[in-house]
Amino acid sequence: MNKGILIVAIAFSGCAGQQTRDEHAEKEEALNALYYQYEPVISTLTGTLTTQLFWGPPGYGEDTIADERELECILVLDKAIHVQKPDSDISGGYDDLVNAIDTIQVVHQQKVNNYFHKKVKVTGTLFGAQTGHHHTEILIDLITIK
Repeated sequence: MNKGILIVAIAFSGCAGQQTRDEHAEKEEALNALYYQYEPVISTLTGTLTTQLFWGPPGYGEDTIADERELECILVLDKAIHVQKPDSDISGGYDDLVNAIDTIQVVHQQKVNNYFHKKVKVTGTLFGAQTGHHHTEILIDLITIK
């Protein structure tokens, strides 16, 4: 075997186990995230309440002339979270664990206008996106906001 090929092969094999700085930062962030559970467990989260415009029916962004626009209430979390099913939940429909969530759509029946662009503490139950009107991977069904 040619010595030059062997040296190159050894040099490249040493790179395979190394992480980029971005990969390391992502793993570090995931380890530092807090763990929460899906409904029926009640969760309390803190962050900044904002609004965000999303495409709605009929095409959800495929036809920007005909599609409706949906202005949704979004909680930008102070710290990323992981969301997992409660141990007792054996029903299907959700992933077992959703990692590093930093924005959550807030489903609410009460007025929240006075809280936009402010730090808030919200309490409610977390659930996974199920329809085209759910614009974040995880949503919270709001019980209280302070």
